[in-house]
Amino acid sequence: MEPQIETPKATAPAPSPEVKALEVKADATKVETPAPAGEVKVPWPEPVKPEEIDLKFPEGEQVDESFVKTFKETCKSNGMTSKQAQALVDLQFKRAAEFRAAEAARLKAIDSKNMEALKSDPDFGAAKFEENMEVAKKGFVKYGSPELTRKLTAMGLQSDPEIVKHFHKLGLASGEAQTPRPPQTPPESKTAEQELAARYPNTNW
Repeated sequence: MEPQIETPKATAPAPSPEVKALEVKADATKVETPAPAGEVKVPWPEPVKPEEIDLKFPEGEQVDESFVKTFKETCKSNGMTSKQAQALVDLQFKRAAEFRAAEAARLKAIDSKNMEALKSDPDFGAAKFEENMEVAKKGFVKYGSPELTRKLTAMGLQSDPEIVKHFHKLGLASGEAQTPRPPQTPPESKTAEQELAARYPNTNW
């Protein structure tokens, strides 16, 4: 039996002094992570009770109570305060008032334009303007009504040349010598501004 020759095992070379110095430095700077503390329980905050919404509306403005109720509930469910909700209401009424003012100015401009057209009309205006307007009023009194006046005024048509000339023809056809006294306006009749407010409400307020 042949004798076995034992091969010597390779050994790792000893680290150089520079490597040892780096290992010592790394151990010195190593920060040990502290053991986790016990579980900390954070209490849940108490639920905030939604604020009741209190609103104020401009004096004299008509509001839709059903819509106001829905609006309040919506504000409340979204965590809004009365102050925030009131700011929205104030903005809405401000925009509505601005719109009514602009509409009144627009209708006034239309009326002025119509009157100028009637005065410059060669068959109706000039020297005969006042006389022809009286005849047109006579025709309107006889065949019109306060309700018709209200509707024409609301649409800016009370002085429309075609409408005025139509009632002028009716006045001539009536054959009355004098312009009758116009009927008294019923108490429930509204002014032009009130009519505009009725025609253009504050978006369901």
